Amino acid sequence: MPINDCAELAMRDELRILAEQLERLAHGKRSGLVDEFAQRYRWSRAKVYRMLKKVGWTSGRKTRADKGTTSQDMKALTDLAATLQVSLRKNGKATMDIPNARSMLAMNGRDFTVSNDRIAQLLVQNGMDLKSQKRQRAHQSMRSLHPNHVHLVDPSLCLIYYDPAGRQHIIRDDQFYKNKPDHVAKIEKWKVWRYVLVDHHSDSIIVRYYRAKGETQANLFDFLLYAWSRREGRPFHGVPQILYWDKGSANTSAAIKIALRALEVEPLTHEAGNPRAKGAVEQANNLVEKLFESRLKLSQ
Repeated sequence: MPINDCAELAMRDELRILAEQLERLAHGKRSGLVDEFAQRYRWSRAKVYRMLKKVGWTSGRKTRADKGTTSQDMKALTDLAATLQVSLRKNGKATMDIPNARSMLAMNGRDFTVSNDRIAQLLVQNGMDLKSQKRQRAHQSMRSLHPNHVHLVDPSLCLIYYDPAGRQHIIRDDQFYKNKPDHVAKIEKWKVWRYVLVDHHSDSIIVRYYRAKGETQANLFDFLLYAWSRREGRPFHGVPQILYWDKGSANTSAAIKIALRALEVEPLTHEAGNPRAKGAVEQANNLVEKLFESRLKLSQ
C-alpha cells in the first residue's frame, strides 16, 4: 500500500479515536480536547471539526442562525483576490499564497478578521479563488443565416519553410525554439504563411500559402480575391456580407478597408485575447495541419 494511503488511514483512525472521546464528554468539556488535537497536527479548530465530520462525527449543536454570513470586510477580500490574480504567471503558476497576500494588504490598511482557512472558504464561496477566476467566460454560439453571410479569415505561420536553394523543409521543434534565435533568424526570409478562410454557414474551407517574412496587405488582398472568385470544382464563390477576423496590421490597413468598402463587405474584428470568437477558422487551421501538412513530414 502506498505511503500516502497508509498515512490517510492512520489519520482516519486518530480522528475516530478523537470522535469516541468527544462523544463521552459533555459539550462544555470538548473544546480543550479539540484544541489539543489541533495543536498536535498544527490544524485550526475549524479543520479538526471538518475532518471529524468526514469520519461521521458532528458536535450535535444546532445550526447557527447567522450561518453563511461573515464578519470579514468584503472590500478587503476583493483586494486579496485581485492580489492573488495579479501574482498569477502566464503559465498558470501562482506566485503568492493567501498568508503572504493577507500580510501585505494588512500592512497597507486592509482589515482581516477571520483565519486564513476561512478566507480560502470565502474566496471559493464568492467565486473569487484562482480556480474560479481561471474558468472561461460564458459564451453564446453565433448563427450565420446563409452561405456568404459570414466569412472568417486567419493567417498563421506554417510549419513549412524554404532554404535559399528553394528546397522545402518542415520546421522541427528541436531546431527552432525560443532559446535558439539564430536558427529562427536563418529562415526569416523563407517562412511560409497559411491563409485560411471559412464560410461560417457551410464550413467550406479555402487555403492558400504565401512565402513571406510576415503578414502583408498585398498577400491578404490576393488571398481574398482568390477565395471569393469563381473557380472550377470549388463548392462556393462570392463575397460575404460580413468578414470576421482579428486586429492584425494588414487586416486594418487603409488599402484593405477601401477594397472591402468597394465590395460592400463589412469587416468586424474580435477583441484581443478571445480566440474562441473565431473558433471556426481556428478549427480549420487545425484540420489543415493535421490532414495535409502532417503528411509533408513523411515526404522529407
